[in-house]
Amino acid sequence: MKTKKYLILLLLGIFVSSLAFSFYYKIKLRVDAQAYNSIAWNLVQGNGYVEDKSNAFTPQKDEAILRVGPGYEFFLAGIYTFFGHRIWVVWIFHALLRVLTCFFLYKISLFLFSEVRLPTVGSPISATKISLVAVAVYVLIPDLLIVNGMVLAETLFLALLVGSLYVSLQALQTSRYADIAYASLWWGLAALVRPTVLPVVVLFAVPYIKSLDYKKVLLVFLFPVLLVGGWSVRNSLLYEKPLFTTTAGSFALLVGNSPGATGGYDKTPDVQSILRMHHSVDMGPIALNWVMRFMVTDPVGFLEVQIKKVSTYFSLVRPTGFWFYLINRPIEQAITLVYSALATTVLLLAGITGLFHFYARRDISLPYAKFFMGAAVLQPLVVVPLYVETRYRYPLYPLLAIFTAYAIVMFWHAKKFAYRNEDTKQLIKVVFTVTGIVVIFTLIDTAYSYNLIIDRMNEFFRVL
Repeated sequence: MKTKKYLILLLLGIFVSSLAFSFYYKIKLRVDAQAYNSIAWNLVQGNGYVEDKSNAFTPQKDEAILRVGPGYEFFLAGIYTFFGHRIWVVWIFHALLRVLTCFFLYKISLFLFSEVRLPTVGSPISATKISLVAVAVYVLIPDLLIVNGMVLAETLFLALLVGSLYVSLQALQTSRYADIAYASLWWGLAALVRPTVLPVVVLFAVPYIKSLDYKKVLLVFLFPVLLVGGWSVRNSLLYEKPLFTTTAGSFALLVGNSPGATGGYDKTPDVQSILRMHHSVDMGPIALNWVMRFMVTDPVGFLEVQIKKVSTYFSLVRPTGFWFYLINRPIEQAITLVYSALATTVLLLAGITGLFHFYARRDISLPYAKFFMGAAVLQPLVVVPLYVETRYRYPLYPLLAIFTAYAIVMFWHAKKFAYRNEDTKQLIKVVFTVTGIVVIFTLIDTAYSYNLIIDRMNEFFRVL
């Protein structure tokens, strides 16, 4: 009963703090946010799925096909349909989604650590304690609070991703057809927002593939195929070319895998020239041929670009804080940068440590435990082949929050015995190993991004 009370108070605090942040800063719509908003409002007004309403009768000319979607755009359209074109209502829904994400994190942690035998370090480790700490860790990540105050797809996607993982864990435990179909529906909705979840859907199907239970395999893929496939067919017919959801994937593949690429969103002159010459719907085969030629003619250069992207993903010098809403707010920007850097450091080091230590335990044989850890490992693997920006790490953050909580609680219990417990000694070894690896990635990223870091520092101190 006491735990339930703590959870309710925690979730209420999360809702209030999310709303307070959004209404205090009232972050204006820019770039992606403006595009999502325009597409959604055009849907409500009957102009179709277009960014510019002047393209209502010629959607082939519109840039909407370049935006990842259509899940978030339809989500916004639903809000605008019932509540009017009011951004503050979106902030309320975002706050609710953040609460929902935290609730699912709590349930996943409780499920995962209740089912798996935890080590005894003087006394049994409570799965409830880990669950509450996991929610607290997630809430204290400033990057996710900031993006929650923007009209961006991340908030909806994180709720759907974590929710999909929870219902999938339940389905793997029960193996009931209804539970599998329900999980499939969640994955289908998540894939409409970000198709990068599809490899996790395949992972979800692996136990049923191994057991040759093809009915359950078909159920797993039912809604992702219907929803993502339906949208892909719609776009393919509209543009008279085979398209997988949108052209965002082809664009990212080209930008992130070119000679001289930074691994991020910056486009080389050659890429800019290609984008000017061709419509985005033609980009699929062009991007694939371009990348294959790069791999064959300059394998060392191609490998270097991949190293840049991996280093960026796991770098400790990529805090959030250079958002446009913080311009002319030097003190708040400084606090955000330092806070984000500290939170990212704890999350990456403790989270990855907890994940590896949890995996190394001999009693981790349950299929749902392996599935969840596999889902965490897949998050960087689905991003790095394209291009990497700081916010593309966000889908990994809620999963790392759970393993960060596991590591924190383990250390907290072990301190009573001066960390002499064998299990804790192993955890300490993992900490040093993970820290060394992450530091190496950070140094590589710093070497490649030295000029960018200096420019950002100069920009900050000029304002200060």
